[in-house]
Amino acid sequence: MISLNKRIHRPVLLKEILADTNAVEGDIFFDGTIGSGGYAKEILNKYKNIKYIGIDLDTCALKHIKQTKPFDSNIKQNNLILVEENFKNIKTILSALKIKKVNRIILDLGWGTHQLESNRGFSFREDGDFLMTFSPDKEKYLFTAYDLINDWDEENIFSVIKHYGEERYARRISKAIVNRRKVRPIKSAKELSDLISASLRWFEKKGKTNPSRKTMQAIRIAVNNELENLKVFLSNCLDVLEIAGSISIISFHSLEDRIVKHTFLEWKKNGFGEVKHKKPVIATEEEIEENKASRSAKLRTFIKK
Repeated sequence: MISLNKRIHRPVLLKEILADTNAVEGDIFFDGTIGSGGYAKEILNKYKNIKYIGIDLDTCALKHIKQTKPFDSNIKQNNLILVEENFKNIKTILSALKIKKVNRIILDLGWGTHQLESNRGFSFREDGDFLMTFSPDKEKYLFTAYDLINDWDEENIFSVIKHYGEERYARRISKAIVNRRKVRPIKSAKELSDLISASLRWFEKKGKTNPSRKTMQAIRIAVNNELENLKVFLSNCLDVLEIAGSISIISFHSLEDRIVKHTFLEWKKNGFGEVKHKKPVIATEEEIEENKASRSAKLRTFIKK
């Protein structure tokens, strides 16, 4: 069981999410990535007749919410429904709950405290299992981070790092990975991070918070099939959204944001509704100062008509 108490997880763009969802009593929320429950806590404490469906692949995060009961005691027990699932299966999830339509959809595509402390390889400093799987059950995955790094050929590793990480030095990093594993397997995120740092010249690392960040992002995206899951979700979610309902998605890198932006614009072109903001909403300087995780967050909201 992981502990979520070592770090305080702050939901990003919280005020902006609350403003964009603009909920009313009786609304049904679908939170596809409930995580530590930051948005759920604020919404359920503000409204007393809201049904909130919280989805997460991480069973440890769901157990934490159940055990710590982070919400006010006056919240009705059935107002919060927790489901271990992939948000892409929104239609199947709602069907199982006998719910036809929802009013508000929230998707925070970032990864949070529960993953950093999960000992599954999300932290650059981790010497634990090198999985990078959102679910602790690695049997649900075709491959893990360890498999990708130690078993894939150089060209496929290069392709992942280049396209999912948009890493300028993908070729050199992929060569360094293949050369190192000829000597011994790369067993942890820390070992890979150190290898990447050693493979780059000093001026190539200058100004970067961590030179392995883009590579780690790329591996995580590949392992969890993140971009395809987002596309599947977007192809299904409009059908289960009520008229005047909203879809708010927070992304943290350009690949995800591009998919959301183009999908929303296509929906608008086809007359399905309106894009709430001409440009994505980003964190204020004050929020970034308080929560560094918000610095790359972009919020886009679509209103169905």
